[in-house]
Amino acid sequence: MDKECPASIVNYMINCPYFKKCGSCAYATDDYEKSLRLKIAKIHKLFPEQKEIELLPSKPYHYRHKVIYSFFTDKKGEIKAGLYSENSHRIVEIKDCLLHSKESLAIIDDVLKLANSFKLTAFNDRTYKGLLRHLQIRTSYSDRKVLLTFVLGDMVFKGSSNFISELVKKHGEIVGIIFNYNNRHTSVVLGQKEKTVYGRPFLRDKMGPLTFEITSKSFYQVNPEVAYKIYQDAIELSEIKDTDTVLDAYCGTGTISLFAAQRAKRVVGVEINDSAVMSANKAKRLNMIDNVTFICSDVIDYMQKERFDVVFTDPPRSGMSVGFIKTLLKIKPSRIVYISCNPETMKRDLSLFKDQYYIGNIKFYDQFAFTDHLESLVLLKRKR
Repeated sequence: MDKECPASIVNYMINCPYFKKCGSCAYATDDYEKSLRLKIAKIHKLFPEQKEIELLPSKPYHYRHKVIYSFFTDKKGEIKAGLYSENSHRIVEIKDCLLHSKESLAIIDDVLKLANSFKLTAFNDRTYKGLLRHLQIRTSYSDRKVLLTFVLGDMVFKGSSNFISELVKKHGEIVGIIFNYNNRHTSVVLGQKEKTVYGRPFLRDKMGPLTFEITSKSFYQVNPEVAYKIYQDAIELSEIKDTDTVLDAYCGTGTISLFAAQRAKRVVGVEINDSAVMSANKAKRLNMIDNVTFICSDVIDYMQKERFDVVFTDPPRSGMSVGFIKTLLKIKPSRIVYISCNPETMKRDLSLFKDQYYIGNIKFYDQFAFTDHLESLVLLKRKR
């Protein structure tokens, strides 16, 4: 896609009553086509040397498959739920977010009705008293099943059995309900202690040919449809051969590793978070893939231990660390596939590779419609 958007895109118009209070959507007053044009203009300004801009659009509405609501009590004593306003600790009541999955919207509506009929209490972040603090709703893309995680400020939930029974009667798509306990003074949503009180503690979701189990704490893309497209393109760009050894740096739960394994001789996924490595190994067994090894280690330390033909990296918004870049330049993989959630830090990082690598055309993805976020993908090929 260049400066003009394809005519096939429907001219969506978002009319959000929460926009000014919430602040999550940078383009909430614009139609979707216009938001794409504004993003393309931003990309052109950031990468003026790139003449052709390819920006893959997303489905504008109801694409978020993970939602976290926070509870509060209004002036009338009624429990309400919403999202934290941008850069604040103030909860904005949200009744119908156009980005959230339709399942989550229906469920939070019934949760609030039940909470008020059961005379439950909302957690107060000033007194640190009250029961209902947050509700995380995860929806599988492939079969629309739902996993709920109630974050509670009190371990005593009187009437919980009846509450759960009523909720499940209304929503047969719920496959599991978890009670997570967190009454700490923290902005971290989930606490350490939790138990499954209904069904199973995970969702199953399919992304292409692969199946993943998603728990309350799993990292999994909130827009799986676009994420799958990014992974498909990343694998195609990498030109993996059946003789290649591949490194998936900072592999998380191993999604890219498992896709790469379908072409490579061997894949090593390295991640310092041990719970993520456990999830990656579970996905490996679930998909019966035996040419992947997941290592719990510091990536910079490990990547110098063997030779890699291809390296995948998907760093946080801060981009690649200087130490990681220096190590990549030292071990000299023939191809580096760089996935980024921040074009600004990607541009900074790419400037450090240009002497040793050819930098391909960058592809962009509107993974989070109406927000100012962009995903990007580029292949770096080592100069001979």
